Amino acid sequence: MITINSGEFSRICRELYSLSDSLGIITETDQVKLAIDGAAGVGYIKLTANDDCEKKEDATTIQVEQPVSQQFALSYLNMFNKASTLSVFTRVLLHQEQPLVVEFAIDSLGVLKYYLAPKVNEA
Repeated sequence: MITINSGEFSRICRELYSLSDSLGIITETDQVKLAIDGAAGVGYIKLTANDDCEKKEDATTIQVEQPVSQQFALSYLNMFNKASTLSVFTRVLLHQEQPLVVEFAIDSLGVLKYYLAPKVNEA
């Protein structure tokens, strides 16, 4: 489970989409890599937990029980991120055997959840 500022997650997905149409999410014990491999090149953004921020809105939390490595379509993540203005934080839940869940907690209304199946490698 990754909890990150909604604006930051939205910005990362938009910027990576300009380089690739697919996003690899690789979790490790204390970090998450958001990796791309496109025509423009190969790269990744490493997210680490930072609970001790001055502003609560800038905090990122990462909870990993088992390592996960999956690929997702960035076009869908960018569509989901249109809801980022409704919530301060985006919560991303990953499991190797289940779809990705992107959650936006909306004050006094509830939670908006989007589900996205991982891309299947054709080999």
